Amino acid sequence: MLKQICIMALLIGLFFSFCGKEENSFKNGPVAINSLPASTMPETSKVQISVYRQEKKSILLKLENKTDSQVFVAYQLSEEKGKARFLSNYLERKVSGKDEFKTVEPVPHFGPRLYPIKPGESIIFAPFFVPEEAGEYRVHVRYIDDELVYKLLLNKIPFEMTGKEKEQVENAWKSVYSDIFIIGES
Repeated sequence: MLKQICIMALLIGLFFSFCGKEENSFKNGPVAINSLPASTMPETSKVQISVYRQEKKSILLKLENKTDSQVFVAYQLSEEKGKARFLSNYLERKVSGKDEFKTVEPVPHFGPRLYPIKPGESIIFAPFFVPEEAGEYRVHVRYIDDELVYKLLLNKIPFEMTGKEKEQVENAWKSVYSDIFIIGES
């Protein structure tokens, strides 16, 4: 319970740290992260997530943009170039005996504003949390690759959008999944 309270406090702190503090920030702060059921089949993409470094109780992942255009991901910039202090992601665990993954709680409900990742660039980030339960895991990140939708999100909050704009935003989200990594003994 204490761990969940600490995580919620972190999320609330992130929420307030982004509200109106950055040039070109969203009018009402962070991005709402849509909760979607865990997929069993990842999209094929030139945006990829691989395990960058894994130690006993920590893991770093690398999101790479191998496309020829920018992609837009919700993350908090770090002082270190190429690293995110926080990048919105979901942790998923493989269901025993199946080729299926399920989202592991807790999940972030809000994230920082979207930032571009240029073609050929990458960003290092940590999963939302590292689970204690042994098993096979992967990380799920949602992104947008449509610059017009990105600009729409920068300039309008959802309740100002028309039905068509909301549908355009919802349809623009894409998913990328990390390589599978093992925690503990599986």
